[in-house]
Amino acid sequence: MINFSPESIGCALAFLGAGVLIIRNLILVAKAKKLKREKQILEQENSLLYIVNDHEREASDALINAQNIVDKERGLYDQKAKQAKSFNDMLDIFTDIVRKAKTNIEGD
Repeated sequence: MINFSPESIGCALAFLGAGVLIIRNLILVAKAKKLKREKQILEQENSLLYIVNDHEREASDALINAQNIVDKERGLYDQKAKQAKSFNDMLDIFTDIVRKAKTNIEGD
C-alpha cells in the first residue's frame, strides 16, 4: 500500500481546487461572451426599431400633410363648383382636378 504524506494530499487537493476554479472561470467567460453577443444583437434590433419608428412618424406626418392638401383642394373646388354658371364651367373644374392629380402622381 502506498502511503501519502499530508503535504502531498494537500498539494493534490490544491491542484484539484485550482482545476475546478479554472473550469468555472472558463464557463463564466463563455457565458460572458454569449451575453455580450446577445447584447450586441439587442442593441442592433433596438437601433432598427428607432429607425422604423422614425420612418413611421415621417409617413404619418406625410399622410396628415397630404390629407390637409386634399381637404384644402376639395374646399377650393367646392367653391368653384358653386360659382360655375354652366356645364362647361363644371367640365373645366373637372379637367383641372384630373390635371393636378396626374401631375401629383407623375411627380411622385
